Amino acid sequence: MYAQPAFGYEQNTCPGDTVRFWASGAGGGPLRWDFDDPASGAANNATGPYPVHTYVNGGRYTVRLTLADGRLLTQAVDVAAPLLRLTNTNIFTPNDDGLNDTFEPVRHPLPGLRLRVFNAWGRLMHDGYDPTGRWNGAGQPAGVYYYQLDYPDCRGQLRHHKSTVTLVR
Repeated sequence: MYAQPAFGYEQNTCPGDTVRFWASGAGGGPLRWDFDDPASGAANNATGPYPVHTYVNGGRYTVRLTLADGRLLTQAVDVAAPLLRLTNTNIFTPNDDGLNDTFEPVRHPLPGLRLRVFNAWGRLMHDGYDPTGRWNGAGQPAGVYYYQLDYPDCRGQLRHHKSTVTLVR
């Protein structure tokens, strides 16, 4: 009537968080952890029943716990990916040639993304909720525009990013 060995960790983890792990029913003896994060160097490994680890990058990691008797336990650990990944787009040409016709500032769709575009005098020219942040510049003259992206981070907190984009006709 012994508890099956297992381990757990804190859920809802964002990049840069210190993640706490724990082992239960593992018996006595040394416990060896591998956090599947080679980029962290020596911090990729730990010993003991209550280690901590910091994942700098988002993704899915397969954590391995080796028990004193040699048994191996594994579990997937999800670290929320960084939500806003910007493109290097700072100019677009909406001339219907099929090339660079829209401004799309994010690399991957982001639910809840709001794009607001302002002209040089601060007048709101576009206000849209599109996961890609797409804007076609319809009806707007050539020039430099200011934009703001509002988006939820991995904890649901509202974040902002501001920059400029040039529309060329």
